[in-house]
Amino acid sequence: MPGCSTTPARFSSGMPGPITMGELSRDLEVPLSTATRTMDWLVNNGYAQRLPIQKIAGVVRVELTGKGKETFQAISTFMLGKVEQAMNPLNNGRAENFYITFEQGVGCFEQAG
Repeated sequence: MPGCSTTPARFSSGMPGPITMGELSRDLEVPLSTATRTMDWLVNNGYAQRLPIQKIAGVVRVELTGKGKETFQAISTFMLGKVEQAMNPLNNGRAENFYITFEQGVGCFEQAG
């Protein structure tokens, strides 16, 4: 379902174990070739690793390395801080109205697909 991907959490160790390239492609809603090119870059720069599945030829699982997990966490923390900073001027009532409106807007985009 568009807009409902769990890959960032799964891929950053939010769920146990590495995921397959097919799962990564499906969760990100991109072609397998795009997921593969992205994974190539992440692997070549030390952010992720491929783990072959010995029982199934040609199928690999992927996971973030320690460096990748640290970078993902740093980016997540930074982005959360920026959102909190942007929301800080709103009082509780306005913040609640914003969240409700935001959720409704996201719902509209998800339905439009």
